Formats: sequence, C-alpha cells, structure tokens
Amino acid sequence: MVRKKLIIFILVLLGISLNAQENFILHNFNVVPQNYMTNPAIKSPSRFVFGFPVLSSIHAGFNSNSFSFDDLLIEDPHSDSLRLDLEGVIGSLTNDLAFDLNVQEELFFLGFKFQKGFISLGVGHQTEANFSLDKEFLELLWYGNADDRFFSRTVDFGGTDFSVISYLQFHLGFSYEIDKDWIVGTRIKFLKGLANVDVEKFEGTMLTRSDENTVFAIETTSNILINTSMMDDWRFFDDDFEDGEDFEFMDVLRQKNSGMAFDFGFRYTGFDKIEIAASIIDFGKINWKENIVNYSTDEVEYSFTGIEYEDINDD
Repeated sequence: MVRKKLIIFILVLLGISLNAQENFILHNFNVVPQNYMTNPAIKSPSRFVFGFPVLSSIHAGFNSNSFSFDDLLIEDPHSDSLRLDLEGVIGSLTNDLAFDLNVQEELFFLGFKFQKGFISLGVGHQTEANFSLDKEFLELLWYGNADDRFFSRTVDFGGTDFSVISYLQFHLGFSYEIDKDWIVGTRIKFLKGLANVDVEKFEGTMLTRSDENTVFAIETTSNILINTSMMDDWRFFDDDFEDGEDFEFMDVLRQKNSGMAFDFGFRYTGFDKIEIAASIIDFGKINWKENIVNYSTDEVEYSFTGIEYEDINDD
C-alpha cells in the first residue's frame, strides 16, 4: 500500500513540474491503435495493426495563449455568416501573441503482438511551428504607421520570434507486459530533417515623424539573424530556385540533416478503477549540417523621407 501511494505522489509532482503532452485524448484510449504516438507502452486489443497514407493517423493541433477560435471568428450582424475579427483579437491582447502549430502524419505503420510483447515500426512526417509576435508590431501592421498610436513615437517590436521544423521519422518500437499490472515500452527513431527555420535575433524599431520635406518621414533600425537549413528544392530565397521542381524521396535519405530520438513509457493497472500511464516522447535531436544559410541585417539604420517626382519621371 505504501508503494502505491509513493508512486501516485511522484507522478503528481511530475505532473506539476512538467508540461503535458498535447494528445490527452489518445493517451489512455487503448482501443485506438494511434495511442502509441503518446506512449510506446502499447496495450492494443488487436493482434495485428496496419496503417498506410491518408487512411492512417493524421493529427493537427493549434494552441494559443491569447485567443481562441471563438474570438477570431464572430457572427456577422448583417448576414448569417462568420467573419474574421482581427481588430478585436489585437485589441484584447494584454501581452505578445504566441501560438503553436503541430501537424503529424503517419505514412506507414505496422504492429503485431507476440506472446507478452508488441512490436511496431513505421514512417511518419512531423511539422512543428512556434510563433511569438510582438503586440505593437501587430498593431502597426493593422492600424498603419500614421495612426495616432505610433506617429512621433518609436515602436519597438523586438519581441517577435518564430521557429519552424519539419522532418521525417523512421521508428521501431517494442513494448512488453512484465506482469498483469506493468507494461513498459520504448521506441527508437531515426530522423531526417526537411526544413528548419529559427529566429536567433529579431530586434527592430520604427519612428514615423514630420520633417521639413514630408509629413511622414520614417526612421528604422534592425538587427536580425535568421538561421535556416532546407533541402535544395525548398529554398525559395535562392536565385536558382525554380517553382515546380520534382521532389525526389531518395534526396531526403541522402541528405545529411539526420538525428535520433527515443521514446520511453509505462502503464500501471494495479488499481481497481485507475490506470496510470506516463511517457517521455522525442528525447533526441537532429544535427543540421547541410544547406545551412543564415540571413542577417547587421544592425541596419535607414531613413526614408520620400521619393522625388523627378527621379520617378526619369526612370
């Protein structure tokens, strides 16, 4: 009895100190084979599971600290339709806008039972994006720099940050039923990076004011560093990029942006009406070594005081 209470106490502490996974619904939904995504300690009622593109697992998630879809989409009083209320969302922000996107697609999955074990293998595609947009920057885009909020005032949008990562994962998993109460599992993943964009530094200001030549003179500063690593066919900023190039799957396997990750998990069913499950997912990294390109502004200062009509007329 003391051992069971100790287990519960430790798990409660872990739940307080760690961020939970997104897939709460799948975590203990044992009748759905895709619950292996949240815990490699699989307890599947099926002896054989097979998944293939389109009809296999597809997961999409969106999280925001600032607004919900009910705030973004409101009823149009002049019709029976919904409309985007961007102004309302921006006006309600008390801090910077932050949101996360997560898309997972299982391209292939195979799993089967044998005695007290379960073996699984598969191929999946995952994309994760994290955005943090400075509130003043959003207001500047929406209301314009001539608005009373910004005229004759320096706007600082240094709180802007974002990162995007997309990769393929080839995974092999194994779970084992130790006894009637305990199931443990692990999974190894071989990762192939497709794209990685990370803002290391994003500092910028803008001042709109009047001078002797024009009503709207603009002074800006920027110090931006964006690190990227993408496949050749995906590098849109290169001069030799051609839209519509053929995508070769073997190019993904040959490129050097590779890595490894591990999943660990367990399930305990020793209580009468309670099942305890916990896992660590995607413990690893990708080494981005190929097609690395960094974009920077190197502390630029720029003043714009208008364009001479004569210059436009000459050219």
